[in-house]
Amino acid sequence: MINNLFSTQIYDSKIDNDIFNKLKKDVLKYIDNNEKLFVKNWQCDTLSNVFCEQNEKFLPNYLSELIINHTSKYIVEGGFTPSGFLIDNCWITLGGKGDFQESHDHLGDTKGSQTTFSGVMYIQAEQNKGGEFFMDSPIDTLSKLLPTNNSNPSKISISPEEGLLISFPSFIKHGSFIYNSDKKKRISISWNIKFI
Repeated sequence: MINNLFSTQIYDSKIDNDIFNKLKKDVLKYIDNNEKLFVKNWQCDTLSNVFCEQNEKFLPNYLSELIINHTSKYIVEGGFTPSGFLIDNCWITLGGKGDFQESHDHLGDTKGSQTTFSGVMYIQAEQNKGGEFFMDSPIDTLSKLLPTNNSNPSKISISPEEGLLISFPSFIKHGSFIYNSDKKKRISISWNIKFI
């Protein structure tokens, strides 16, 4: 029997505490100073700065280096062919009580650019209050025709945990379930990687 014929490599890692604490402080300050940049996008009520001008985005050098280092590890650990790449876009998402993110992929942005990998890192979230990140199976037939089982789930979910970084192929449909906290906003940083 052939197992995992169409496997898809997903990468996750926890960020070093010192770097994460600096990042969280800087992100919260950026949000406070740039409230006007955060608007509702798509069909959900989460707010993001995804469409703001490039010079208004949050991407300090140490965050760029962090994303590049973890993408390089993803390429090596996933067994992908090494290639040059760049960060194509980076944005912050804010979710309050009742907010969610509908299922979507990142195959192309508003400029028609083709991305290869996408990622998300959690900056703030209250534990056990929902808002789980989910990924749909990339094999549509699997979710439509076969009974769900542990080795071939049609959807997987990951609880938001501060400092957790997840990278995945951009073609995978993903989103987040409803977040139920009154105390803390669910804050994440997301990005796209483009091979060059």
